[in-house]
Order: sequence, then C-alpha cells, then structure tokens
Amino acid sequence: MQLPDIIPDDLRSVADEYVECFKNGDFNDDDLHDYIRLVLGYDVPRYPFCDNHVAPFQFIADIFFGRCNGGAAVGFANRGGGKTLGLAILENAGMVLRAPLEINHFGSVTTQSDICYDYFRSFAESEHLNHLFREREIQRTNTEAINGSSISIHPATMPKVSGGHPNWASLDEVETLERRGVIEKFRGMSQTSNGNHRIDIYTSTRDRAYGPFQKLLLWAESVGVPIYKWCIWEVLERCPPTRDCRSCPAWERCQGKARRTNGFYPLQDFIDRAATLDQETWNAQYLCLRPERTGAVYKEFDEDIHVSKEPIQYDPQHSVFLVGDPGWRAADKEKKRGKFVVADFQIDPYDRITVFRENRFIEKTPYDAGEIVARQGLLPWKGLIWDTEDPGGARDFIKGLGASVPIVRFDKGKIEPGIKGVRPFLKVRSDGTAGLLISKTCTDAIFEMLAYHYKDVIDGKPVDDKPEDVDDHFPDCLRYFVIAYQKAGEKGTIVGEVRDVEKILAGY
Repeated sequence: MQLPDIIPDDLRSVADEYVECFKNGDFNDDDLHDYIRLVLGYDVPRYPFCDNHVAPFQFIADIFFGRCNGGAAVGFANRGGGKTLGLAILENAGMVLRAPLEINHFGSVTTQSDICYDYFRSFAESEHLNHLFREREIQRTNTEAINGSSISIHPATMPKVSGGHPNWASLDEVETLERRGVIEKFRGMSQTSNGNHRIDIYTSTRDRAYGPFQKLLLWAESVGVPIYKWCIWEVLERCPPTRDCRSCPAWERCQGKARRTNGFYPLQDFIDRAATLDQETWNAQYLCLRPERTGAVYKEFDEDIHVSKEPIQYDPQHSVFLVGDPGWRAADKEKKRGKFVVADFQIDPYDRITVFRENRFIEKTPYDAGEIVARQGLLPWKGLIWDTEDPGGARDFIKGLGASVPIVRFDKGKIEPGIKGVRPFLKVRSDGTAGLLISKTCTDAIFEMLAYHYKDVIDGKPVDDKPEDVDDHFPDCLRYFVIAYQKAGEKGTIVGEVRDVEKILAGY
C-alpha cells in the first residue's frame, strides 16, 4: 500500500485506509511499519546492529503476522529497549487492524502494567483513533472497541493469569515477577478464534545469570520458541557528527558505534549510564550478555561436575529418602496454594548423595501430591524428611501416598549453618567424584542450585547470611536432607514408624 505525504488532519482516514488494506489482504511488513509510524507516531527500528540480534520491529511484525513457531515468542532486550512500548504498539495495531481480537496483557508488577496502560490509553484517546472506543471509556480491566476487539491490562498474579483464553497474551518483564508460578500458569493461555492466531508473548531484560528470565530462555530454546534479542545498539538514537568522541565520557564503551545507530533511546541517557555503570551491570542490562553468578550461594556447584551425563536410576543397594519443601503453608495465609517440591535422595556408604527424581507441584494439596508420587511407583523409603513448620502437610502427604513411611522430623535450625553443612558435599573427592550428583532429568533442581543467591551483595560479597527467598525449594530440600543425615540419632531428631504426625510429635 502506497500513501502520499500526509498532514495530521488526515490521520483518521489514513487509519481507516490501513484497516481496509488489511481486510483486502494487501498488507505487508512495510505497511505495518508505516501504520505504526504514521498513525501511532513511532518509527520503530527495522535493522539490527549486532550479529545474531534482531531489530525491535521484527519482533512486532512476526507476532502480528503469526510467524512464530509454537504459538509463543520471547522479546529479550536491554533496559529501556522499548519492550513495553513495543507491546502497546503491537496490541493497538492488532486491535485496530485484526479486529475482532482479544488481548490480555500482564505486567510483572503493578507499575509495569501501569506503563503499558498509559501507552495504550495515549493511542486510544488520540483524535484519529478515539472513534473506535465508546465515549472514550478506556478501562484498565477491560477496554472494548466498537470493532469487537478488547484488551485487559493487569498485574501478573496467579488468579489473573489463571482465567480467560484470549487470542494474544503478553507477560511483560518476566525477570521481576514476584511469584514464579505465574509463568507456568500463563503458558498456553492464548487460544485461536475469530480468524486470529494465538500467541503467548514474553518480554524482559535479564538481570541475573539464573533468574526467572534465564529459566524462560532455556525453556524457549529447548522447545524451539523464537527468541528476539536486541540491545542498546539496536535502539540508541544517532549521535550527531558535531560531538567530539574523544572527549565523550561514553567513548570507552561506545567506540564510535553511536554514529551508526538509528533508534529512540535518548543519547544523553546512554552517555550517563555508559560512563557510570559497573561492567557487569552494563553487560547484562544494556548489552544483554550473560551476567556473572555474583552473590551465588553455591558458587562451587558446577553442572559439569554435579550433574549426571545420563539419567540416574534408583539404586536398591542404598537407602532412599523422600524430602519435601512445602511452599503452600505461607501461601495458605492468602487462601492460595503455592509451589512446593518433593525429591528422592539416596546416600551411599561413602557419603555421596544422589538425587534421581524431583516433583514440583503448583496449587496442589499435600494429599494430591502424595497421590501423584504414588502413581509414579512406590519405593522402600527409609523416611520422609519434612520442614518442621508444616507437620500437618507431612501427615496429609503420607495419606495421599498410601504407604507407611517413617517421618523424620528435625530442627532445621538457621539457614547459614545448613548451607555450610552442604558445602563439603560439593567438593570433589580424591577419586574424582563429587559428594553430590543430580540426575540430568531434575532440570529445576539444577537450575535452582545455580540460581540460589544472597539477597544483598556489595562488591561481590553478601551483606548478611540470608539468601533471597526465591528459587530455593530444592536447595532447601538438600539442606534438610544433609541436616537430618548429620543429626541422625541426636536429640532433637525423631524417627517414627507411624502415619499420624500428631502422635509422633506429642511431647516434642
């Protein structure tokens, strides 16, 4: 579609012409770019700067035209790289051109959804598009256009991502999600209808080497979901030729690249950040490079050493234990069900721990979890090791399991002494083997051992001994097992051959 130069008064008719163009099937990437530039007022960068990167427009266009494998797409970009703005642009273009289209947009936190809503409202209330919305009633919870399209914008909470099946579903800024189970509940939310393709859209900057977004990237790579990656060089506005590069505070990191960029990120903001940020933050948040494991609790954990090359099977020659970290107890305070983990541990006469199976449950009761584990096959568990704060959960889990498993209850004590107890098992022994080996099939356990980190870190050292209370289910299980093993037979440890946890705890 070719349009002559226009003046602002023509924009409403231009928008209408693009709608007709799309309906007639005479609409391509150039037309979509022109619609965004003319009607929405943004010239989205179209050409990548770095090798193996894409331009932001490619991300928008492939989603708009349904070119993404697996009905999902991941937008991976720098801080300030236009991810939320790009979603608002994409969502407006979809609602106007692909009507009737249903969209659900979730920001990782309330402020993130606020940003998207402000962008979307500015588009919808513009003089050339407001005729599509009844009396300009543009609501955050649900905005309906007269063409049958609709959009809902919410913070990403478990209840919100649990309902509805829109054509397009967006989850913005995955790295800052407050609850990790949101990603699993969100996955597969979209649904094809009214001639529109379905698409689950994820966007984020990556702050940590093993945070929630890195976990999402690994999932996307494993199932073939396309990852659209761009960095500051794809979005930075061009530096004018009048600026003296050699005296510029950003020269060390720019090296003249800004002379060839063609984006929207403010040049002065770039200079300020390039001149002041430490190298790790600059690499991670602006160049989209893999962050270091700064602040990792178990820096000794190495996938090449502590992860099996082949799946580990249960060994009947050694004792087997079930270990549970019940994440639902705190969640129940909000009348919700959280995520928790139950894993199978073995230890040989040489004090080498193996983990051959893990189960992760979201919004399941302990009884449900027990039934699921039982269906996988009962084992001669020597005991169940459980968090002391949830004895009722242990009782219900065993009831669901339908097997008489001794309950091993222990005082889990302070976290840091437990972490110190785990560290010797990470060392490589004289025979070349480590004291801990996790089956390659326990992918979440492996991820959490890499991701587990201290809450506050300054100059690479933790401020205190308290790790961040996220990505810690399996590390907690490991800690419980080591403590229980080391305290076996000591006062404060109870082992009982009964199912009724109240009896076993009587007088404790």
